[in-house]
Amino acid sequence: MRIRKKVARKSVFEDVDLEGSRFDDVCLKQATLDDVDLRRVRLVNADARKGRFEDVDLARGRFVNVRLDRSRFDDISLCGSRLANVDLTGASIVDGNLTGLSLSSCTIEGLTIDGILIAPLLEAARRKGKD
Repeated sequence: MRIRKKVARKSVFEDVDLEGSRFDDVCLKQATLDDVDLRRVRLVNADARKGRFEDVDLARGRFVNVRLDRSRFDDISLCGSRLANVDLTGASIVDGNLTGLSLSSCTIEGLTIDGILIAPLLEAARRKGKD
């Protein structure tokens, strides 16, 4: 399924199978996704700020130019997903599977995973690698 230039602001998606779908130029601001299968999804130029993602499978997904700032992810799978130029400012991930997750040119200030701020950890690892 391909969805282009749609506005689904404050929408609720529950128990939906959207595996392999492609979303281009979509507004999902403040949307709630609960028990949704989005494996192999492509999300391009999308705005999903302040979204709530609960029990969502985003494994092997591709996200390009996506705003996910201040979103909350509970019990989510992002394993093998690739995020490029994604804004995760202030986002929160709780109980997520992030195995093999790839971030490229992403904004992560204030991003927490299970309550731990990620940016300082990455900065410390970067500094340690330079030593």
